Amino acid sequence: MRKKIENRLSDLEPDFDNDGTAAGTSPAYAPEDEKVYTETYALIEQLDEELKKLNINIDELQKQLSSPVMRRKCDFDVEMARDVFNLSQTFETLVIFSGDGDYAALAEDLVARGKKVILVFAPGHKGKEYDVIKKGIFLCSVQQLKDELSL
Repeated sequence: MRKKIENRLSDLEPDFDNDGTAAGTSPAYAPEDEKVYTETYALIEQLDEELKKLNINIDELQKQLSSPVMRRKCDFDVEMARDVFNLSQTFETLVIFSGDGDYAALAEDLVARGKKVILVFAPGHKGKEYDVIKKGIFLCSVQQLKDELSL
């Protein structure tokens, strides 16, 4: 790239020192050529620095992608159940908008304490664990809820 630029700046190749600065040229650069030369090499240096940063970023990304992904298990269901249980003295009815069978034990315990539980679930997404709870729980699909609300 450097040779191409130098050849375009002058018909004859200039002489350069080891550090890349023009030592003596034959013919000498015109002032406007020197400006182009300086700006061009500054741009090349800037691009080179950006490419080095990009390579470092890519190397770091490759390292991260090669190591296993460690995910923290979400315990939202346990945390929610604990909060509901702790607050159970302050409500009569609990509405659960999830068919996740993990909440069935909570629903069963609340029913045993005399609470009403309404389970709203998406069609086909009700855990089989709810089928054993015979009293105290109202099962409602989202479609049923939508139909009731649109009357």
